[in-house]
Amino acid sequence: MKLMFTLLFSFIATIVIAQQPNIYYFEPPYNAYYGSFTLDSTNHSGSWQIGKPQKPVFDSARSYPNAIITDTLNPYPVNDTSVFLFKVDNYYRVSGRWYIFMGIQFDYKLDIDSGEVVKVEIATDSGTHWVDLMKEDTAYDITWNAGKPNLTKSTNGWTIFSVSFYDWAFDSHNNDSSKYAHIFNTDSTYIRFTFISDSVQTNKDGWMIDNLFLHQYTESVETITNNNLISIYPNPARDYIYIKSNYNYYAKPEVMIYNLQGQEVYATKELPNNGYLHVNLPSGIYTLVYSTGTERAVKQLVIRK
Repeated sequence: MKLMFTLLFSFIATIVIAQQPNIYYFEPPYNAYYGSFTLDSTNHSGSWQIGKPQKPVFDSARSYPNAIITDTLNPYPVNDTSVFLFKVDNYYRVSGRWYIFMGIQFDYKLDIDSGEVVKVEIATDSGTHWVDLMKEDTAYDITWNAGKPNLTKSTNGWTIFSVSFYDWAFDSHNNDSSKYAHIFNTDSTYIRFTFISDSVQTNKDGWMIDNLFLHQYTESVETITNNNLISIYPNPARDYIYIKSNYNYYAKPEVMIYNLQGQEVYATKELPNNGYLHVNLPSGIYTLVYSTGTERAVKQLVIRK
């Protein structure tokens, strides 16, 4: 059954969290997380719908049966601007631990012509300033975990959009606003997905998104974060990294490395005297945590082979 959304910023469609608290699927019941999703239809038809894809190119979701799509049955209309927003808590606490929002990932398909505009933006200041992730990635030290995507042309099957704003998030968490003009200075971040069509009808399918995943880092509230504790190089690295401690501690430090899904992929309490660690991890973006028991440093680690 096709779901239609026609009210400006009315919370009439959300998604249900399945399996993990940071992965969102577009399956019923749609009121499970009331208020997370907002679909906008001011002065246009508002093509975004949640449902089962039934079009020539978009014939199935990434996770069966539903996705969010610019119309589940028909080609996207001409001269249309369709928007949906997703609201994310920047910080929340569960069982004594703080979870910090630091990036997003989703699967998508595009079937468009050269006149369409596809944008993914975030606002961390209640919508006063929107950051275009594709155009302002250098200014905000945004990291493309699967390579920078191309949103100006059709895709060949499903493609991954995976982006981290690690330094931006942690500068805010540590109350350091010296580096970025717009930091995470509110409780929530809004992610805005915009699809703009031109005046030429080409009967294409548009934009389809599924499996929205939030990159998050978790830390204990009892530990003080001090990212000046250590220096890491090389970064990007291959199999070995060198950790230089910038302070002297009597306690033995512990090193843990996490992937983007929050899974621990490396841990040791035996840091060699020479500081070199053989991590032997696949290429990707990781979070390295160096803990002395009372303080910890959190660093982004890039493995490139």
